[in-house]
Amino acid sequence: MNNSVGCGILRKVACPLLDRVEEAEAVQSVACALGTRSVPVCWVSGSGPIRSLRPRNAKRSQLITEPETGSMDRMNVNEFLIAQFGVRLGTRAEGQIAQKVLAAEFDRLPDDGQVIVSLEGLEVLSTSFADEVIGRTLEALVAGLLGDRTMILRAPSPELADAVDVKLDRRKLAMLCLFDGCWELLGTHTPAMRETLDVIISAGATTTRRIAETLDIGLNASVNRVASLDRLRLIRRVEIGMNGPHPLFEIHSILKG
Repeated sequence: MNNSVGCGILRKVACPLLDRVEEAEAVQSVACALGTRSVPVCWVSGSGPIRSLRPRNAKRSQLITEPETGSMDRMNVNEFLIAQFGVRLGTRAEGQIAQKVLAAEFDRLPDDGQVIVSLEGLEVLSTSFADEVIGRTLEALVAGLLGDRTMILRAPSPELADAVDVKLDRRKLAMLCLFDGCWELLGTHTPAMRETLDVIISAGATTTRRIAETLDIGLNASVNRVASLDRLRLIRRVEIGMNGPHPLFEIHSILKG
């Protein structure tokens, strides 16, 4: 990983799609505590997350390709426009109405589908509205109440996503946010999670062993990191077979299907 990183973002390292490698993973429940976090984050090699201001010219993690809504080749993806409820959204009651519509959007998707929540067209988004619509929905998703579906955020600027970031952090949740061909990680997370997610997004599909080799960490550490990301629905694990009594998994980016 290139260590010249801007505040709030790790720079994405371009690499080709890794070959499928079948391996037995430790799939038992991993108790991996999520460390303290503050966002925006300034990554310093060997240090934990520290509070900093997000500079407007900070380098951000570039996507190889940005998800296209409705692309059946990758997954069933629907876009949900928050601006359909107005351009200045502030009350929790408004958010409760919007959350019911968003829940219905999930019901229309297959079990492995994805909703891209778009903030395009908004002028004001309060933390109360963001918590009702996005925070509560993501909490239900992480709890397994919405199947194996995933949800990401698309924003015209990082500043507009700040309301979402604050509320996700309080709920100890995390979410991928796209803007201008880049991605950020909102909510509760650690530098280790961001670093691992960067490798997975760069690869598109990989394994815990390949992640360990790329980051020069132990296999157990890689398994723990992947378990944390999977628990927060930031990645997708796909079973590809068995090796004796152990299932074999590939780790997929939810940005590339």
